[in-house]
Amino acid sequence: MLYASKYAPLLFAELPRSAIQALERLESVGAIYAADQPIEPLLHSAARTARALGTWSHGITGQGATVAVVEAGAIDLNHDDLAGQNGERDRYYHPDQLHIGTEATWMWHATQVAGVIASTAPADGDRGIAPDAHLLSGNAAGILGLAYAWDAVGATEWAIDQGADVLNLSWGWSTGTPSRSMNLLDRYYDLIVREHWKTVTVAAGNCDGNCSVLSPGKAYNVITVGAIDDLDTADTAADWNDDVASVFSSYVDPLSPYGDRNKPEVVAVGQRVRSTSVYNDWRTSDGTSFAAPAAAGEAALMISRADWLKAWPETVKAVVIATARHDEIWADADRSARATEDKIGAGCIDATAADHTLTDGRLAGVTLYPDSLPHSFWFEAAEGRTIRVAIAWDSHPTSWWWLPWASDTLKADLDLAVYAPSGSQVAGSQSWDNSYEFVEFTAPATGWYRVEVQKFRWDAGNTHEYLGFAWHSD
Repeated sequence: MLYASKYAPLLFAELPRSAIQALERLESVGAIYAADQPIEPLLHSAARTARALGTWSHGITGQGATVAVVEAGAIDLNHDDLAGQNGERDRYYHPDQLHIGTEATWMWHATQVAGVIASTAPADGDRGIAPDAHLLSGNAAGILGLAYAWDAVGATEWAIDQGADVLNLSWGWSTGTPSRSMNLLDRYYDLIVREHWKTVTVAAGNCDGNCSVLSPGKAYNVITVGAIDDLDTADTAADWNDDVASVFSSYVDPLSPYGDRNKPEVVAVGQRVRSTSVYNDWRTSDGTSFAAPAAAGEAALMISRADWLKAWPETVKAVVIATARHDEIWADADRSARATEDKIGAGCIDATAADHTLTDGRLAGVTLYPDSLPHSFWFEAAEGRTIRVAIAWDSHPTSWWWLPWASDTLKADLDLAVYAPSGSQVAGSQSWDNSYEFVEFTAPATGWYRVEVQKFRWDAGNTHEYLGFAWHSD
């Protein structure tokens, strides 16, 4: 046996063909996967493009939030700009690496990801999004520096046991050829979000002849993050208006019953990202690997502002989507057209807008029951303002041993409608296969608006849904 999960009905083992065939005949075995491929990393202005500086000016810098970097390698926690992060309990060692010493396990990729989240460099330089967040180094790499699915699960469960609020996964994994189908790690992290209330940010993947979003970024309940190029300009509104969707950022959506799932949910800067590296050095790199930790840092800032969000990853996701910037991003370098939702989701993350949403109380987390729909939220808005509203809920990966764990479906299809003070509908979103909906509209009048969460489908036996809600005004 290689690893037995504590948090999911999941066991990794090396078995002969005859034993696998015998397991296939057992009713208690929901699915069998080949898991012999290692996970792969997905490769100065991150904080500015994510607009974190406004949040810092209000004293919110990530204090009280714990972010785990689950990687095929360890963070160099001795770096001067990861100061205060070098407690021994904050490091996870794969059993195969216990004997080789801390320094030999350091990896530039993990250290660079960590710096995007929590570097303490000067605010006018390369500071991380949440510089006072607490980091955990979940090194999943085993012998020869390779990390497999069971290694990632082991590092993840160590991080949960250490109190991680946010998990960042800047890597992709497949069972061979990249596929649009969900696999065991998508289902595993869906369970971690729904059953263990953790916010999980995942790199969408880097196109290499196949632009399919990689696992575990195909999971319903995680926040999958693509990349943009901010052209190293991020100080003014005009600077933000030249941002371009990265050509390498994966966006081909997972397969779904009605074909309308959309991944990634958001994007962040992923080109020319300068961050901490091993041996007290700095490194500049490209990749969705460095976009995902910007979203992890944004989540840490939100938790720092409102610690109840530690238990509401659905609300974190709704806020991230509701406050993202969309219209400023170009599809390509010739700037002939704006990027589409298919490529950049709801847009580029905006930590300051998210913080305003929290301070203004424009968010909620509610538990919905079959007889509690439709459910309404109310907000007041001024005529002419651009309004963004988002809701998010979860898929239901099976968590009981006697049910097929391969099942990971949406047990509810919820729709979103917004009504003006006059009572007329001004916006709506009704996808079939997403676990979130969002709308954007210009307020036609000053007054109170009603958001209605509608039940298109609610499966028999579904007892409840956790729903996150947020809205933002420009």
